[in-house]
Amino acid sequence: LNVVSGLLSNFFVASYALINFSAFHASITKSPGWRPTFKLYNPWFSLFGTLICLAVMLVMVWGSAIITVVIIAILYMYIHY
Repeated sequence: LNVVSGLLSNFFVASYALINFSAFHASITKSPGWRPTFKLYNPWFSLFGTLICLAVMLVMVWGSAIITVVIIAILYMYIHY
C-alpha cells in the first residue's frame, strides 16, 4: 500500500509539473490562444515550478519517481507516434 501511495503521489506531482511546463511553453512560443490575465504572471516562474515539482518527486520516493517519468515518456512517445 505504501508503494502504491508513493506512485500515486508522484503522478499527481508530475501532472502539476506538466501543467506548469505547458504554461511556460505556451508563453515562450507566443501561442495565440495563450493570454494569461493574471497581472503578476511570469513564464519563468512556471519553469521554476516545474523544476521544483521534479525535485519533490525525487525527494519523496526516487524509485517511484523514475517509474513515473518512464511511464510518462512512454505515453508521450505513443501519443507522438
